[in-house]
Amino acid sequence: TMSIASPEDLRITLHAQRWAFVRQLLSERGIRRVVEVGCNEGFGLKYLSRLKYTSGGISHAIGIDKDVEALEKAVKVLAEPFDHNAAVGPNFLLLQGNGCEVDPELARELVRSSYGAVLCIEVIEHMSVDEALQLVRSWLSIGLPLMILSTPNRDFNRVLNIDRFRDADHKFEFTRAEFQHFCAACVQGTPYAP
Repeated sequence: TMSIASPEDLRITLHAQRWAFVRQLLSERGIRRVVEVGCNEGFGLKYLSRLKYTSGGISHAIGIDKDVEALEKAVKVLAEPFDHNAAVGPNFLLLQGNGCEVDPELARELVRSSYGAVLCIEVIEHMSVDEALQLVRSWLSIGLPLMILSTPNRDFNRVLNIDRFRDADHKFEFTRAEFQHFCAACVQGTPYAP
C-alpha cells in the first residue's frame, strides 16, 4: 500500500531538501567557507559540515543570529561529534547580531579569507519586508561570489493544507512571483543585477 505524506512530514522533507540543495550548490562551486545569517541553533551548518570536504562539506563557517539562546544551543549542536563520514570538523564562529547591518570589519575578513557564500535560509519571513530588503542588500554589498536566499513559497501552502502562514512568527510569505520581484529589488543597482 502507498501512504500519503502528512503535511508535517512534507515540512520535514522540505527542510531536508532545502539543505541538500544548498550543499549541492556550494559543492558544485567548490565553496568551503560560508557565513549563515540567521543560523538559529546551527542545524544547517551542522548538516553542511557532515561530509568530507571533497564531498561537499564546508571547512569554515560563521553563524550569525540575534537570539542568544539559539546561539547557546548552536554551540552544543556544533560541538557534537561528527559522524564517521566526516573529516576534521570545520572551524565554526558564532556571532550575536541582527544581520541587517554587516560589521565592516567582519565584511573585510570575509573577503580577505575568501568566504564564498552568504546563506540566508528561511529567515527573511521573520522580519518586515523592509528589514528583509535591508538585510539582503547589506550582505550583497560585501561582494561575495554567492548568496543563497530562501523563504517559504506561499503558493505551496495549499499542498500542505495550510490556509495561513506556516509559522505564527512569519510577517509575510511570498508567492513565487512576489519573491522574484523582491529579489529583483534587492539586486537593483548592484553588480548582481541582470
